[in-house]
Amino acid sequence: MIVLSNFIRKLAQAFDDVDQEQMLKALKNYMFTIDKDWNYVLPDELVKALDKYFIVDLRDEESYEKGHIPGAINIYWKDILDNLDKLPTDRKILLSCYVGHTASQVMVILKLLGYDVSVLKFGMGVSPKADVKIEGWLQKGHPITKEAGKLKECLKTKGINKCISEIEPPAWAGGGE
Repeated sequence: MIVLSNFIRKLAQAFDDVDQEQMLKALKNYMFTIDKDWNYVLPDELVKALDKYFIVDLRDEESYEKGHIPGAINIYWKDILDNLDKLPTDRKILLSCYVGHTASQVMVILKLLGYDVSVLKFGMGVSPKADVKIEGWLQKGHPITKEAGKLKECLKTKGINKCISEIEPPAWAGGGE
């Protein structure tokens, strides 16, 4: 709660006339009303429903011009608040970016402002930095566990290498059921 309180205080300081309690209430409301789809759309879902969304590409202009989703407009993510007049209030907005991270951050801001917004999961699938590969924890082969206690006991008796080989990845990672 201390971290959240510090965040609320800093956010409220940016807006002199905003009440911290009202802001906290709005943020909690947002957190507890997130849809089951986590506000994202998969690329294979979007390609079948392009006309359903007003698509905003948040990447820089150069990246947008190299290729973007058909029908998408380009508003660089740092300029979004200066371009709210370009966003519809009566249509679902879909944000796309490089890998989904930036779009997710912008989505929260727009949701709090009352827009109906989702993000393209994994974005365009291209890192904004040429030398950075798009790989997550699992793709890097880093260890995972289902429960901390099981790993702790294994480490005491068998060592890290044996324990890692015994850990099963969850079903969503391509392992298990």
